[in-house]
Formats: sequence, C-alpha cells, structure tokens
Amino acid sequence: MDLTSDRLLRPNSRLDIILDLDLLTGQADVRSSMILDVTAHQVVVLQTEPAILKSLTGRVVEATLVHHNLTTYETTRWGWQSRIVGLNNAYRFNSKDQGLTADVIFLSPPDQTGLQKTNVRQAYRLDIGAQTRAELKIESSAAEVNLLNFSAGGFMLSTPVPAAFGLGQTLTFSLNFLYEEDDDQASIRGQATVVRQEYEPGDRLAKLGLKFLDMDAQTARTMQRIINRYMLEEQRRRNRELL
Repeated sequence: MDLTSDRLLRPNSRLDIILDLDLLTGQADVRSSMILDVTAHQVVVLQTEPAILKSLTGRVVEATLVHHNLTTYETTRWGWQSRIVGLNNAYRFNSKDQGLTADVIFLSPPDQTGLQKTNVRQAYRLDIGAQTRAELKIESSAAEVNLLNFSAGGFMLSTPVPAAFGLGQTLTFSLNFLYEEDDDQASIRGQATVVRQEYEPGDRLAKLGLKFLDMDAQTARTMQRIINRYMLEEQRRRNRELL
C-alpha cells in the first residue's frame, strides 16, 4: 500500500462502509465499523450494526475514514473502492489474548492508487466493465480519451501522454452509456474540472481525475439512474455466480 494508506489505515480507527447512495436526496446506507487488522491482502473490520449479511459477499463498496490533522486542524475524508471478501463470526484478532474472538468483515485493501480524498455523497465509484459500452467526449478537443470509472462526484479518464488537459482546467463533456442487454441508454452533459493527474515517466497513458461542477436536477436524476443500473447489474452477476 502507499504511504497515505499505511499512515491512515491503522487498528482501532473508525471506518465507514458505504453500501448505497441516493444522489438526489443525499442519503446513503452507511455502516460504521472499526479496523482491527490490516494486511497486504485484506482489511479486517468489526461487523456493523445493522449487520452486513453473507449474501453481500463480493459486493463492491466504498470504504471511507476521517483524518484529523492536528497541525492544521483540517478534517479530511479518505476512501477507496473495496469489495466485501468474506465474513467470520469467530475471528481471533489478538494472539496474546487466548480465546478472544470477534465477529468481523474482510474487505479488500486499497489498490496501487491508494486512498483518495472523497466524501460520503460522492463516494460510490463505479468501474466501467465489459458489459457496458460507455463513450466519453470532451467538447472542443480532438484528444483521445477513455472513461475508466465514474461516481456521483466525478470521473476518471485515460488519455495519451502528454495530456491535453491540465490541472484546474474546466472541460465540457458528454457521457453516453449503452447497455447491450436490453438496448437501454443514458446520456449526461455537463462541466468538470481536472483535479488530479497520474502518470510516471515512460507511461504511454495518463489518468486524469475530474470533479463535476454543479448539476441541474435532470442531470442528477440521470446520474442516479446510471448508478442504480450498475448496482443492479452487479447484483445479477453475483447471483449468477452463486448458481
């Protein structure tokens, strides 16, 4: 894990697991927990109340925690896209205390990108999979772009190096989604600002993170429809895997 993850993901830290998000109302299904153990392969947290059920194993969630900077007094929420790997109602988390067990949840740890600044309303990030054809266009630009993921707060794209867009630049975009399963489609048009660039010397592609500017009500409803559709398709895939 990266340095930010190593510094913030510590035993006894509070962790919030976001299972669902309603963009229009700002309401989210958030289950609070506490980190018990962190390894390279999993983050072990206490079972939540209400409990996360075994049927949710495999579900993609957003895991977030708050960091209070004692020097600047700044409070920041960090998070990562995780997956519920499994449950254990008799996990022995401290070998020094013989017989001490806990009801726990196993979460997948942050990937190589580490923790990202986020907030509860913007947290649920959805990767673009093979089941969905998604087209991203940046107006007034001929640069090649590819949509990697999106959330209620923004999206990430890849583009050839050197990137045609710089940090702080505001772009007008359109997002078009076509679902091959039933020919359903949805489109979003709006503005977003480049807030992050990721690439290393020698990389052919750069990753850019963009934050949505204010959405109107109709665009927000369309975004909620897309998020709901992705979550429904994910549930269907999990059900098929169980057969």
